[in-house]
Formats: sequence, structure tokens, C-alpha cells
Amino acid sequence: MDIPTSKPSESIVLTPREFASIFRRHYTWAYRQIYAGNINVISNLGRIMIPRSEVDRLLQHAKTYTGKK
Repeated sequence: MDIPTSKPSESIVLTPREFASIFRRHYTWAYRQIYAGNINVISNLGRIMIPRSEVDRLLQHAKTYTGKK
């Protein structure tokens, strides 16, 4: 029986480590985003899962970098 595997960016839910790797950040960055309330998570039985829709939401609200503050 073959179990389908997918890349983290194609999964429906992501671990904090997978979420951070999509943005090429350290996994502690993902936990800081969770604790700050910047991303919504699903927690079940002590496991934190981040819906793929949160990645899409963050990317939709991203601003273009202009180099000026």
C-alpha cells in the first residue's frame, strides 16, 4: 500500500517547523508568530497544526518592500 507524500507547501496543515521553512525562517519564528496571535492554529491532543490557508493569508497581506520606512 502506497502512502501519498507531499511537500510541506502542499499539505493541508503544517507543523510550525514546516510553516517556518516555507518562509525560510527558523522554527522559533513560527512559534513567536503563534504566541503573538499573528497566525491562527489548530491544536489537538497537544499538537499544533497551522492551516495552509494561513500561509495564503499572510502572502495576500504582504506589502511590497520599497527600501524606505
